[in-house]
Amino acid sequence: MSRPLEGWRWPRVFAESALIVLSILFAFGIEAGWSQRNDRVSEVEALQGLRDDFAENVDRFAESRVEHTEIRDAAIRVLALTGPNAEAPPDLVMDSLVMSLIGGPKVFAVTATYDALIASGRIDLLRSSPLRRGLATWSAALADLGEEEREA
Repeated sequence: MSRPLEGWRWPRVFAESALIVLSILFAFGIEAGWSQRNDRVSEVEALQGLRDDFAENVDRFAESRVEHTEIRDAAIRVLALTGPNAEAPPDLVMDSLVMSLIGGPKVFAVTATYDALIASGRIDLLRSSPLRRGLATWSAALADLGEEEREA
């Protein structure tokens, strides 16, 4: 009776097996490296988007500050014009001042990149834990601002 494994070249079988295993490990390594590279590219894109959003928000908040200052100045003028010793101002002046007091400015912050990161579940792309915590604080600060504006 013959043995089924007789005649096999065992060193060659082991070498081919090792080569197959190494090829698979090499492919996994390439895939992991490519995935990590794509994550870093996505992180850079997210950081650039956040930077652009925050730059736009700086401009919006600066405009809002100017509008709030104008409203404050108009309120001071109304108070001065309606005080105990004030002379009656022309109707057009008073109308203009009262209109500027109605419906103060509302700030609508740009949160497109932040919202996309949260919705996609990819906030973990940002490797910086302080940045992730800061973004969580940013969201709460915007919610507080919106609440204060609704109450005003």
